Amino acid sequence: METSNSLRSRVTDADVTSFRGLLSSGFKVEMSLTFLRLLSSPTCPFIEELGKQLSFEIVVGLNGLVWANAESPSMVVVVSNANVNSESLSAVQQKIIVDKLLQIF
Repeated sequence: METSNSLRSRVTDADVTSFRGLLSSGFKVEMSLTFLRLLSSPTCPFIEELGKQLSFEIVVGLNGLVWANAESPSMVVVVSNANVNSESLSAVQQKIIVDKLLQIF
């Protein structure tokens, strides 16, 4: 999934052959499969809210891992923390967490 503060979130499906090498930069976190399904949905409110302010990329794996990358290391940390901290929250609570994290920027 790719997002940009000037573009709407875009969910992209990719098979193994579309990747060219390792995901070498960015950060990877382990998440529940339930939350990964939410993240990979085309209308994920959490990703849409975060994408209003930040440009970033995430790869949602069916193996329980999420890889995130952004323009700067601090943005990678914000995106990764937002993922981890939002996992067990409702959509309203996720928006609050995203708003608080975005106040850093």
